[in-house]
Amino acid sequence: MGLERNRQERRPSNGFMKLYTSVSICSYTVSLKDISRRGAFIKSTHLPKLGEIITYVITDKYGRSKSSGNARVVRLAQDVARDDMGFAIEMQRELSLDLFDELSVRAPMV
Repeated sequence: MGLERNRQERRPSNGFMKLYTSVSICSYTVSLKDISRRGAFIKSTHLPKLGEIITYVITDKYGRSKSSGNARVVRLAQDVARDDMGFAIEMQRELSLDLFDELSVRAPMV
């Protein structure tokens, strides 16, 4: 399954998620660094536990809900020098192609 997860196309993202984890008794909003249809890397200094099941709500820039579900924390990153502070999640459900495209940062037209 690990190899299958790594074959998913990853794209840079400037999307947002509202998270419910063991880090806080209330939800908190985070930025996405990159996304695939089954996972994401979340920029955050508030790191949940490795293996923890979290609840997420993908929101638009106005805070409106676009999708929600559960995910497992699969990697923690704490390398401040490389701007790699955060964690990776594997979602239980695959994102729709439309939402994946909406969350992806497009390369500028040349």
